[in-house]
Amino acid sequence: MGTSKAFLEVGSKSLINRVMDTIDGLFDEIIISANEPEPYSGLPVRVVPDITPGGGALVGLYSSLSAMRTDYGFAVACDMPFLSRKLIKHIIDQAEGYDALVPMVNGYLEPLHAAYSRSCLDAISEHVEKGHRHLRSFYDDVNVGYVDKDTIMEMDPAGLAFFNINTPEQLEQARMLVSSRTVAQ
Repeated sequence: MGTSKAFLEVGSKSLINRVMDTIDGLFDEIIISANEPEPYSGLPVRVVPDITPGGGALVGLYSSLSAMRTDYGFAVACDMPFLSRKLIKHIIDQAEGYDALVPMVNGYLEPLHAAYSRSCLDAISEHVEKGHRHLRSFYDDVNVGYVDKDTIMEMDPAGLAFFNINTPEQLEQARMLVSSRTVAQ
């Protein structure tokens, strides 16, 4: 996109504010892990710098899990404007007993819409030390549960919870969905 996606606007809100509004009240704390924490300093959340700047999403997950005060956390990307609060709550409520609970949509995992336990820290650390950057790289080393398509469809009938913005076209599509009132402002 050529710019930080977190502050792009969809409807009357930035993407980061849309995410924060959706998860508000579901968790005791919200943590943002960022390569560059300064732009987020005005937000009413705890911002932690990535332990290894430029390490990608895996380092971001490690940094957040290390900083959180609870056993479980929910990892979500800032570029997902149509999160389903109901689906997030379901994932968190079902996470106990797993190291990670991850939705699977059409055969693809959604690792940035998933619950993770602090028990993943050692496995993630090993993969970070090996230079891995992909979130799924450590899944074989921990107990992962999966949220199936039927459950996802029940919680997110519009099928927009995993919509993310990676291109100008996707940004325009999100803006059109909001302006047409297909989804909430």
